[in-house]
Formats: sequence, C-alpha cells, structure tokens
Amino acid sequence: MDRPTGPWVDERIPRISTSGHFPVSFAQEGLWYWDQLAPQNPMYHVAQGLHILGPLRRDLLERSLGLIVARHDALRTNFVSKDGIPVQVVSTSHALRLEFADLSGVSSHELADQLCSQEACRPFDLAKDLLIRAKLFRLHEADHLLVLTIHHIVFDLWSLGILYHELSEAYRAFTEGGYPQLPELPIQYPDFVAWEREHTSGETLESLTSYWHGALAGGPEFRHLALDHSRPAHPTNARGRTAAFVPADLAFALNRLSLRHRTTQFMTFMAALQTLLQRYSGHGHISVGFPIALRRRPEVSNLIGYFVNTLVLKCDLSGDPTFAEVLGRVRGATLGAFLHQDMPFEKLVSSLSPERAATPTPLFQVMFSPKNARPPVLELPGMEVTEFEPDTGAAK
Repeated sequence: MDRPTGPWVDERIPRISTSGHFPVSFAQEGLWYWDQLAPQNPMYHVAQGLHILGPLRRDLLERSLGLIVARHDALRTNFVSKDGIPVQVVSTSHALRLEFADLSGVSSHELADQLCSQEACRPFDLAKDLLIRAKLFRLHEADHLLVLTIHHIVFDLWSLGILYHELSEAYRAFTEGGYPQLPELPIQYPDFVAWEREHTSGETLESLTSYWHGALAGGPEFRHLALDHSRPAHPTNARGRTAAFVPADLAFALNRLSLRHRTTQFMTFMAALQTLLQRYSGHGHISVGFPIALRRRPEVSNLIGYFVNTLVLKCDLSGDPTFAEVLGRVRGATLGAFLHQDMPFEKLVSSLSPERAATPTPLFQVMFSPKNARPPVLELPGMEVTEFEPDTGAAK
C-alpha cells in the first residue's frame, strides 16, 4: 500500500502568527465563496441549544464564554476581500456579550422554540460580526434556554467538545472564586493555515492530485436519482428530517459482519448506502462524499477552528457483486481515501474541472456524515443540562 502523502506527523507546526491579515484555509475559502453567492443564508450556521435547569448565574456564563473567545483566534476572526481573495483578520480584542430575553411570562413552548430558531437563523456578516453569538432565554427563575450560534467557517463539530470542556472548567472555577487553569495553546488557527498551504503544494500536491484523478476516473459527472418532483432552478438548501432506529439485534449482527470482513462500522454503513443508491439509480459507479476532521496533528487537538475536508468515495458496483464483494471494494477505496486525505476538496474540484450546473453539486450529490457515538457534554455545577438543536431549516 502507498505511504500517506502530505505532511509528516513528526514535523511540528511553528507558531508564526502575530496580527494583521492571514490567508484562509482551503476549506474556509469554499465557505467564503458560498457566503458571497448566498449571503444571509443560515445553511452554514452551527446552532446548539442547551436547556439549563438550576441556579444559573448569567454574569459567570458571560465571563466564561468571553474567556473562550479570548483564548481562540478563530472566534475573533473576520473575513474580508483583498483583490477578490478572502483573507482572515484576527482581532486582538473582541468582547462577547451574552444577550438575554425574559420569557417567564410566556407559557408557550412553541413560541420558545420559534424564538430559538429565529436566533439560530439570524445572519452573520463575515467581514464585521463576531462569528459566535450567545443568547439566553429565561423561562422561569431556574429554567433557561441557551442558544449558541457559530458560523461554520470558524468552528467544526470537534470544536463543540472543546467549547463545552472549557466552558465547564471556566464556569466551575469562577463559581468557586478562582480562575480556570486551562492549558496554553501551542498554536492558533492562522498558524495551521500557513502550515497547511505550505505543505499542500509542490510535489505533495502533484502526488495527491495524481491519486485522486485515478480514484475518481470513469465516474459519472452527474447522476440523478428518480425523484418525485423536479429539481428547482437554484439550490434552496431546504431540508427535511426523519429518524430511524436500528434494533439491538441488528446492530449486533452488523458489528459481527464488520469484524468478519475486517471493515469498520463506517465502511459497512457506507457499503450499504452505496448499494441502496445503486439499486435506486441503476448506475454501476456510485460516488458519495464524506467529511473528515483534519486533526491528526497534536497541536490542533484542543484548538477551536474549522478543520474539515471533504473526501469522495467512488465505488464500482458493476457486475452484480455480492455484498461481501462490495464491502471489500469499499474497504479498499476508504483506506486509499484516508491515506490521501490531505487533498483539499476545493483544489480537487478545480483540477478535475467537472461539468458545473446551478443545482447539482460537483463530484457527488449524496453525503454520508456519521456523528460520534459519544457526543460532548456540558457540565455546570449544580445544574442539569440537556441539548437540543434549533431548526435553521437549511442543510449544509
């Protein structure tokens, strides 16, 4: 098997950022262009709701959130155009204000849900606004809803666990009259971007491009599933949602199947999804996208930011293969994709130059995005905290 291309794990990322303008990451560049095409669209808002029961102190919550913003450059970053190219501008000081609304005289849960969704959909100006917002709704004296809205361009789902951990530690320390002892961050997000752009270039980029051109060769430009209505002329990003539960006995059987064929659960579910799409479409080559966290480096493990790349898994399902054969093909394709994960999706699209259209996305139209089995948890002393997701009505 080929050795992984791209940056080696024993080469440390240097600390170089001070102040001023910095390049954006390849992934941020893509989100910035989306924002130019569809300004004020909430599709790339990461909105998290927290139902907090207990004696919450608003002043300590605001102070704790402000500490996190001060620690992480990404949360104090704006994006401006310089000669038509986006650049990052990191502010040295940017206060977060905890917004507050008293709903104690309102008994309607529907109204509270509506207000939380409206807050999650409130647009950001990437060039001017602090790209993290916090709003607290008081339902009763010891009953609150906290809505955190962060633009995806500075925040990924891994970052949510970091935010919860630091918020828990900060609030606890402030409650006890102390100061949180959080470890110093070895680098900041602009340092990672400078390192990424230097290392994803030259011979490394040529090697990555060569692999992905071969891996995606022969695939269809666009393949549409049979739909019950025609696509709109322009993408709306409207979403629907349905829930399904896997019975325990089926989950156990899937685990055994994965062990028998030396596949991960991700590979097994990906094989099942690609098989389903093949049955629906009748096409022998199926391409599915999936996100991957670019956090292999220890320097970024505790850093809030947007460390996401999109990979494409194209599998050959022609010849009426058995599911065991499909598992083997998906396993090989997945391992190859992980070995070459440093190829920025934006550069891949540019180098392949696929046919572009207003509605279908390039290279794939279905994305498989599994979440962690153990989601992050916010712990506040003396309080019960449960999560909910405000509905933005938009799919990323």
